[in-house]
Amino acid sequence: MTDNEIIEKYHELRSCKAVAQLVGCHLETVRRVLQRCGIPRVGWKQTPEYALPKKKYTSVKKANSYRRVSYDAVCEYCGVAFASHDKRKRFCSKKCKDAARYIEPKLGEKICPTCGHSFAPKVHNQIFCSQLCTPKRCEHTWDEYTQIRRTNAEQNAVNREKKKLQFKVLHTTQRECKICGALFDIIDTASNVTCSVECSKALKRYHADKRIPDEQRRDEISLNRLYKRDGGICYLCGGRCDWNDWRVAASGNKYPGDKYPTIDHVVPVSRGGLDAWENVRLACWKCNIEKGAAFDDEHVLEPAARPKIESGAKRTLQFSTDGELIRVWESTSQIRKELGFNDKRIQNVCRGEGKTAFGYIWKYAI
Repeated sequence: MTDNEIIEKYHELRSCKAVAQLVGCHLETVRRVLQRCGIPRVGWKQTPEYALPKKKYTSVKKANSYRRVSYDAVCEYCGVAFASHDKRKRFCSKKCKDAARYIEPKLGEKICPTCGHSFAPKVHNQIFCSQLCTPKRCEHTWDEYTQIRRTNAEQNAVNREKKKLQFKVLHTTQRECKICGALFDIIDTASNVTCSVECSKALKRYHADKRIPDEQRRDEISLNRLYKRDGGICYLCGGRCDWNDWRVAASGNKYPGDKYPTIDHVVPVSRGGLDAWENVRLACWKCNIEKGAAFDDEHVLEPAARPKIESGAKRTLQFSTDGELIRVWESTSQIRKELGFNDKRIQNVCRGEGKTAFGYIWKYAI
C-alpha cells in the first residue's frame, strides 16, 4: 500500500493503530510515513469497532470516556488553526496564552486623570496609572502620607479596643461553676461552665468516671458544692468532716483519713440509685466505707434540693459628688444593664479602692 493510501486512511480514522490493523502493516511503519510526509498526529476523531478498548465496560458512558475526540479550533492570539481534545481551549500554546494575558492585555489604553499619561490597565476597573496618582496619595508628600497612615492605624486600634470593651460591658454575665459553685464573669455567648482550669479538669474526670452508668447520671455532682450544702457535717455520724485529714503511707503515698469528706449515695448506684442531688449526702470516709452498698430506712432523709450558692448581689447606693442620694440599685449588675457602666469599677469604689467612678460616688447599703 502506498503512502498516499496510508495518509488517506489516517485522515479518515485519526489513529495509527487502526490504520495498521486495517492495512496489515506494523504500527511503526504508519508513524514513519506520517513523519516523512509532515502530517501531525492527533487523537481519534471516530473510533471503529476494531479500535475499541479490549476491556469490557459495564456502561456505554464509561466506555465513551476512553474515546478521545479532536476538535478544530483557531488560536485567539496568533490566529493559527490547531486541533485539540478540549473544545474549550482558546490558545494553541502556553506562549500565546501568556502573551494574551500578561504581555498584551486586550483592555485598550486609558488616560490617568491625575498625571494625564496613557497606560495599559491590568484590570478592567483600573482608573489611575499607579498608587502615587490616587487622590489620597498625590495631595501629600511622602512624610505627610506616612504620618497620616500611622495616625489612622492608631485611631483604628483605639476604636477596636473601645468596641471590645463595649461588647464586654454589654454581654458579660455571671455563671455558677458546676464544680466549685463560685460565680465567675463570662461572655454570654461563650460555652464555659467552669471558672478555672482546675475545675475544668475535675469536670472531665467526673464525666470519664465509668463507675456510674450514663443512664443514671442526672446532675453534675461535685464534692465542694455538696460540702457547702450540707455544712460540712456527716449525715451518718453527725461529725464534722475535715479537708486536711490525710494519712501518709510508708511508701510516701497519701490517702484520705477517717474524717475526709466524701460523696455518698443514699440509694446506692449498684441498686439503681440516681446520681442526683436529692440522692447524695456528705459523709466522712470512715462512715462511707462502713456503709458500703447497704441501704436502710434510717439512712433515708428528706429529699435535698440542689445547693443554692449566694449570688453575692448587694444593694448599691448612687450619690452625686456633693453627697446627694440619687438612686438605690439592687445590684451592680442592674447598673451595668441599665446604664452600661463597668460593674467592676463600681465594686472597687464600694470596697474603698477608689473615690468615684463614672462621675458618681458608690456605696454598699448596710
